[in-house]
Amino acid sequence: MLTGSPLRLLGALLAASLLAGGGCADRDDGAGPAPGGLLALEVGGGRVEYLMAGIDPDSPANYGVLLLHGAAFSAATWQELGTISLLADAGFGVAAVNLPGKEGSAPTGLAPEVFLEDLILALGWEEVTVVSPSASGRYALPLAAKRPGRVRGLVAVAPVGIPQWLDALRDSPVPVLTVWSQDDRVVPSSHGDDLALAVRKARQLTFAGDVHPVYLEHTEEFHLELLDFLAEIEAR
Repeated sequence: MLTGSPLRLLGALLAASLLAGGGCADRDDGAGPAPGGLLALEVGGGRVEYLMAGIDPDSPANYGVLLLHGAAFSAATWQELGTISLLADAGFGVAAVNLPGKEGSAPTGLAPEVFLEDLILALGWEEVTVVSPSASGRYALPLAAKRPGRVRGLVAVAPVGIPQWLDALRDSPVPVLTVWSQDDRVVPSSHGDDLALAVRKARQLTFAGDVHPVYLEHTEEFHLELLDFLAEIEAR
């Protein structure tokens, strides 16, 4: 079942039909080269690798879209799905990060919300819309709860940790889009319902089935709703 306005989805579909190409912008961050087109910078004394696109050096924005990843995935997942180029071609600055301990990113002793806040600032932004699947909820949820001024929006793609952070997020002003499989075998869809009811403004995208990384199976629909959600935030 896909919930949301058909007119909004149609608008996103028309926008998506114009998108093509994309890639990672060059960035001189002083952290040295990284393999596979990855860039690198230092956060909390540790190396962090990431992909970045959609940044206009002549008119940089103070916000962007930050793509996190689940335990079995990495920043490259968003490149392979076309999400990075999709968002960049739609006019958004976008960064996909390898979280601490993943691929070429070093572990850090920073609290998750401190790590993400320091990362946001190191990328040259003041606030972000965070796309958070699965295990990355351990980072995105505390950021939204403890640093809501850094979060323009939260795309909760069946993230872990909602029961832990639900009370802290109650009546949160951060707009939320939940994305779930109805019968998710890892994180119950009821967690998404609880989150949507807790915050002030939420939209829900729910698919039939039990796939946990649902954006891999329903990439086009996920992209359409993501574009629509971002457009709604921009219109505030």
